[in-house]
This record gives sequence, C-alpha cells and structure tokens, in this order.
Amino acid sequence: MQANIFRIHSVPLPDGGLNTIISFHGCPLRCSWCSRTAPAKPTSILWDDKNCLYCGLCEQLCPTGAIRFQKGNGKGNFSFDASKCCLCLACVNNCPTRRLGFAEEMIDSEEIIAAIRSHAAEYQRGGEISFQNVNTDNQVLFTVEILKKCREMNLRTSVYTTGFLHSLPFTTLAQWADSVSIDLKHYDEKKHIQYTGVSTHTILANLDAAVMMDQLYEVRISIIKGINDTLFDAKQFGTLLTEHGVRNVCLVDFVMMNTYQFTLENAASERAIHASASFQDGESKPNDSDFTAAHIRLLRYASFLRGYGLNVRVATPLPNRETKCTEELQITPRREHP
Repeated sequence: MQANIFRIHSVPLPDGGLNTIISFHGCPLRCSWCSRTAPAKPTSILWDDKNCLYCGLCEQLCPTGAIRFQKGNGKGNFSFDASKCCLCLACVNNCPTRRLGFAEEMIDSEEIIAAIRSHAAEYQRGGEISFQNVNTDNQVLFTVEILKKCREMNLRTSVYTTGFLHSLPFTTLAQWADSVSIDLKHYDEKKHIQYTGVSTHTILANLDAAVMMDQLYEVRISIIKGINDTLFDAKQFGTLLTEHGVRNVCLVDFVMMNTYQFTLENAASERAIHASASFQDGESKPNDSDFTAAHIRLLRYASFLRGYGLNVRVATPLPNRETKCTEELQITPRREHP
C-alpha cells in the first residue's frame, strides 16, 4: 500500500533510543493560515473514489483542462494531466467532500515497515514512531498497517490527527496506536467553519470516542494571532475541553513552530508566568533572559487553561540551538505513476 508522505525524519535520543516522525501530505481541512496545501509542483492527484460525490465540480472549475471526470453506471473515471496543471487549487479547495488532494512523494508501507524493523533495537531502548497529520481514510489504512507491525515488535507508537475522520477509521486508528492526539483549531463552530472549511461536530465526536477508549494523549492547540490567541479564547478552550473530559493539552505558537526547533516542557517557570500576568493583549513584551516573547505568551495562555484543571505543556522555541535531526530511515520516496 502507498501513501502520500511529506517527510520522514528521526532524532537519536541520549539513552540510545530513537524518535521517528512520519508526516503525511494531504488534509481535508482548508485552514486559512496553512502554508503546506500543495506540493512545489504538480505530480498527480489522489482521488478518493469511495467518498466522491461524482459531482464533476473539479473538472468544471479547472481552468486549464488538466482534469477529466467521466461518470456512468454509478462509477467514475478520473484523470489528471500534470503538464497542464497551474496549481490554482480550485479543484482541491472546492471539493465538497474535501477528499481530493495533490500527491507529492509516494512511499510503500512495506518500505517503512522494513526500515522500522531494522531499527527495532533502538526503539526498544526508548522513543517511539509518531505518525503526524493522519487526516484521511487512506492515510488511516496506511498507518494502521504499520501500527499492527509495530505492536508485534512491541514498539511504542503515537498518532496526531485533526480528528476530521469517519468514526470507524478513527476508532480503528485509536485501537492500534498507543496514544492519539487531536489538533483542535478552534472552539467556536462558526469560526471553525470560517477558518478551516469544516465543522467541529465530527472532530468533537471523535474526541469523545478517544476519551472513552482512554486513548487520548492530549489536545494540541496552535496559537494563531487574530484567530485564537486572546485570553478570552483560552477561557473558551478551557470550558470546551473540560466539558469533553480532556485532561492534557499542548500549546504551540504557530509562527514560532514554523521558524524554530522546539522542545516540550511539562512544567513552566513560575517566574515567567508571574511576569507575564501583568501584560495586556496587544502590548509589546520585553525580552526575557530565559524565554522568548512568544514563549511568555504561551505560558500566560497555559496558566489560564490550568485554572480549569488541565495539564498543559508548552512548546518552547529554541532559536539559538541546533537540534540534531538525521535521516535514520533510508527510504527513497518515489512518484506515483498513473
């Protein structure tokens, strides 16, 4: 089985263990702030025939004729000519089911399993295999195939997802992973639709399922300026998460996340929280010897969430340190052929 992989990288741990992150490309959400909606150049399009409505809208909206869609006898025939594609994204952005996406690098699950098996001793000394951005049914099938092999080898695994999945694929994913984390964009239904193009109903239903299965590790919140960064937003998140039985939260500053390497801390500095308590939204924050301004803002946000009884960890930007990242999994991605 093949999947559209964005990146695979591994980080050696001091105790001889290994952390490996497998990141997928392709997401049914259309977040207004997302910077990774399509590959650098068109290669092919992944068409989900099981969830397709056969409306033909993708072909109608394509300005260059790169897409041809024919239907008949309840079945469809989808074709894509990469040489004509101008990457306008009209097809993927307007697909009613959000199940159409550009393919980048296609990798076989057997290749990943073989690479993981070759490093099994390192994983068993510490670390885990983490699957990031598991957001489509195809990605779930691909991930579950690898998760089953990891369980046979007694290797720890984790999954990060938007939670916008059908209930059966999501529960299957949660069943085979050691833990599942959900990336929650916004607490407000109308604003979630406005900023991401999808409702929160499916996401919150899967969140409840993960809590009931005792498989939810944490909810991750990316703090985005002008979207969900005020203390009012923190209070609303706190109310929503406690209502759904969430215990653990991870806060990440979206801009810093895309600029620097991060380390995660379980506890924040009381001094930094105290210093940030006097700041008002919109005021500039002075440089701190131990924390960047973005980190202080996250600590302040976290202090409000902790007031709801939540365990909160904060992603710490490290602009002046290099984090070693080696390509431990020697896999050569290859393009999907029509």
